[in-house]
Amino acid sequence: MPLKSISHVEKLSRVGVYADPDNRTHIPEKLAQNRENIEILLAGEVFYPDGKGKNQRFGRGTIFWHRSGEFDIFNNTVSTSRYRCAVFTFEVNSFNRPVPSIGQWQDPESLDNFINEASELFLSPQTDNEFLTIWCYGTLLRQFITTVFCAGETLPTILQQALLHINIKMPDAVSIKELTETIRCSSVQLHRLFRQHLNTTPGEYILRRRLVHAANLLLSGLAIQRIADECGFQTIPGFYNAFRKVYNCTPGEYRERAAFRKRQMLDNSK
Repeated sequence: MPLKSISHVEKLSRVGVYADPDNRTHIPEKLAQNRENIEILLAGEVFYPDGKGKNQRFGRGTIFWHRSGEFDIFNNTVSTSRYRCAVFTFEVNSFNRPVPSIGQWQDPESLDNFINEASELFLSPQTDNEFLTIWCYGTLLRQFITTVFCAGETLPTILQQALLHINIKMPDAVSIKELTETIRCSSVQLHRLFRQHLNTTPGEYILRRRLVHAANLLLSGLAIQRIADECGFQTIPGFYNAFRKVYNCTPGEYRERAAFRKRQMLDNSK
């Protein structure tokens, strides 16, 4: 693998969609050694323990990132309606989950396109598995902004709760006051934890989450003005400046590069 942040990933071994059975007698699966299983809810709802150990309701777009020895989302889960989830299984050589266990896909429109494209490419005998593995794993990681995470590090519970709350609330605005009240910690403690473990501030992290949401929307074809509005930017210049600082290009250039990479990937799969 050419990307250091995912060097522990050896190959993508499964892409599929699972539908909740009518009788709901699914037997939970324990993930085998040297595996990472990522499940993304596509329809319906489930209850699942959050960072505080309490069951919360999760719906479409929720990402559950499992590592070896853990059970899938049906373990200790009470389903309120039939649901479907996409499943990605990766063979790995490390047991450290690189991100929090629960995240949220930021752009509903791009989710189905990603699942469909990944499924088609996985089933095609012409697809280069290494290339597909990097693309799928990188796309999933991007939902968590993993550039600020230290792979293999176990984050403090309070910090995990903060990240979970931000993931669940996005793209809605999250204030520092709301965050500290929700996880019951002081602003000073929250800033210290973000600096110590993520090398950033809560405000900077939330801004990056908004920009990741914007980057996903750019792949959907929406007008840049509408994307800026939906992601909470007051002006187009402000949106461009913030986007350029993170991605080293303008939103328009990012959209063009993404389209070019997609064409390259499709050409390589032929």
